[in-house]
Amino acid sequence: MFNSRRKSNKKLMTGIFIGSAAGSILAFLFTPKTGKELRQNIAETFDTSMDTIKDTSGKIYNSALTATTGTVNRLQAAIQASINKYRQVGEEYRKTRKTPSENIAATKTTRKRTTSRKAAKPTV
Repeated sequence: MFNSRRKSNKKLMTGIFIGSAAGSILAFLFTPKTGKELRQNIAETFDTSMDTIKDTSGKIYNSALTATTGTVNRLQAAIQASINKYRQVGEEYRKTRKTPSENIAATKTTRKRTTSRKAAKPTV
């Protein structure tokens, strides 16, 4: 997404620069003015072109900044949600986990049940 914008912005800036240069050259070649007037006209054209370039680059910068800020905010929100979920799962685990002695007691109870089932079955 950003690559296509970057290429598009680069093409735009290149087009503005080339257009400004071409306009200045054509004005220089086809204007029946004195040298002083021509230099003044070229300077004004250059200033106008530079203002256009500054405005366009400012818009591109603001657009990139807005897109980047939005992405950073979404990433921060996703990271915070992940941290919260991790903590919630950890708390649930701590509440339901058994101590080692409870695990041993549960294992003994299971063995007793298994042993008593084997003894209770009649042999044929």
